[in-house]
Amino acid sequence: MSLTPNELDYKDFKAFLFLYAARADFNVSEEENDILVEIVSEKRLKELKKLSDSMSDYEVIQLIMELKDKYLMTDATKDRLLEEIMDLFKSDDDFSINERNIFRALKRIL
Repeated sequence: MSLTPNELDYKDFKAFLFLYAARADFNVSEEENDILVEIVSEKRLKELKKLSDSMSDYEVIQLIMELKDKYLMTDATKDRLLEEIMDLFKSDDDFSINERNIFRALKRIL
């Protein structure tokens, strides 16, 4: 059975968003992966990767925007999530230009 966007709870949304961010430099480092599996199980992460891989970039962004309306009700929640995304980017000691650009975009999207 495949995971569908309608089945995503807050942890799934967070992991899906972090996965999108981690893939900004086309490489999910071991440190970034460790953070992802702290949010959801390895099995669930695999399902989220499969879902993400089945979608275009546009569809991924649309889903993130849809789910943020559901799960990020306050500015404080949004700010806390952005801080955690920054921690994700810095976890492998390489805050690349692609990661910087994705972070700027996420600040606007969220």
